[in-house]
Parts: sequence; C-alpha cells; structure tokens
Amino acid sequence: MNWLLKRNIKPIIVHPERNKEIQADFTKIAPFLKAGCLLQITANSVVGKFGSKSQQVAQTLLEKQWVDFIATDAHNLKHRPPT
Repeated sequence: MNWLLKRNIKPIIVHPERNKEIQADFTKIAPFLKAGCLLQITANSVVGKFGSKSQQVAQTLLEKQWVDFIATDAHNLKHRPPT
C-alpha cells in the first residue's frame, strides 16, 4: 500500500462490507482510509442481497461518509451480471 501511495496511486479497498474481519469490527478499515485509500462497496450489499451483516456494515460505512464508490461487482453477463 505505501509503495502505491508514494507514487500517487490511491488503492481502492473493494467490498470491505463483505470481509468477515471488517464485519466483526468495521473500524479496522479506518487506518487504510487515513492512509489515503479509497473505499468501494457493492450495491447489492446496500440492498441486502449479500445478507444482513453486509448490509449493516455497508450502511454504517455510508453513514460515516467513508464510501467513495458504489459498484455492481459484476463479473460477467452470465454468472454475476450487473444489477
């Protein structure tokens, strides 16, 4: 991470709301944000399609205004299409 930041490349931490350790303690993401990383959550987490815990953490991150991007997390048109 520091290697990227020193080169003015901002890492994007993706779908932290689905990470078990962050679900247990969402403040674990704070050091990354303080370092300058950006945060992307998944739209389906916001609406509860990845479970209530992911939804709760996504909403908390949004309330704290820590989220920079909301994305579909689409992989392809067949197995995980954009919604």
